[in-house]
Amino acid sequence: MAYRAKEQQIPEIRRVTPLPDYRLKLEFTSGSLLILNMADRIGSMRYCPLSDVNIFNSVTTDGWTLFFDTGDEMETVSIYSDAAVRLALSVPPVVRSRIERGEAAVQPSALTV
Repeated sequence: MAYRAKEQQIPEIRRVTPLPDYRLKLEFTSGSLLILNMADRIGSMRYCPLSDVNIFNSVTTDGWTLFFDTGDEMETVSIYSDAAVRLALSVPPVVRSRIERGEAAVQPSALTV
């Protein structure tokens, strides 16, 4: 698929900040913020290297792409800005499967008083 972020009018990413629990905070030049939750995606083949918190936290951007330093040129992980927006707006397959089976997305923990 051809890179089309500029054609789709997605603003440039000003800053990316890794957050706890495999989330990324994207700040766009338009002033918009996007929290991208990657927790349910790091089990996939494409994003498996991001399960290493050091690799996940190494995220940088050139404004149009998110880059993760895996330490291995052959195992590059990058996400275009338009793909990041699509990921944020779509339901991960793992979650979709849980929903279809009627399972809770998050198991409630026992409350202590």
